[in-house]
Amino acid sequence: MADRDRRRRVSASIWPGVGSGMSRRWQERTARHWMDYLSANLTEACDRRAGVMADSGEWMRLRRKVIEVRPSIDVCERVGHFEVPAPVVHSTAVESAREIATNVIILINEVYSLENDEARDAPNLVTCLMRERGCTRPEAIGELQRRADAQLRRLPRVREQASRLCEPLGLPDPAQEATDRYLDAISAYMRGIYDWHRLTGRYTPHVAQHTSPTTPGYLNVANLATRTT
Repeated sequence: MADRDRRRRVSASIWPGVGSGMSRRWQERTARHWMDYLSANLTEACDRRAGVMADSGEWMRLRRKVIEVRPSIDVCERVGHFEVPAPVVHSTAVESAREIATNVIILINEVYSLENDEARDAPNLVTCLMRERGCTRPEAIGELQRRADAQLRRLPRVREQASRLCEPLGLPDPAQEATDRYLDAISAYMRGIYDWHRLTGRYTPHVAQHTSPTTPGYLNVANLATRTT
């Protein structure tokens, strides 16, 4: 109970700093994204406890919420001290950019976390595809790589569409600047996540060898530190 209360206090102490200086609209949007993320964690825990074996489509739908991309992109606005105007942030082009980032990050994570997930007897998109398609491990990994490449090929077209949103909506030049910064942040976040997966100590043979279905979560210094070799 003491640990639970401590986690509540820590979580409650973070929000005022994150939301400080941002509009009510941004705070409400970000709060919704955090609620989706936290609810998805409950879904994942319930499915795991119940022994639910999701198919690849179901797993991707859950991962789009539990991967925490949208709350992190919201924080990019907070760190950069800008906000995307309401009509633009909900546009098809900008939503597509978030969707691309989410899908790419999921696909990266599924490949890098495969050994750990197998050791933990946890779901993974690679093993889902192997089970559904009767394909080999390299074939399933290759399919995820092709999917990630296809998503990234969409990004230039989406960015071009987003670059023409503000003028027809009658929004001033700063709105387009904020939109461009938002899309830059999405691209930088994707690249940062990829580099982190390559460098973190979380996804190493050593961690996989010492992981089992009873291993607790990953949030500890030993496997969050960057590799030294």
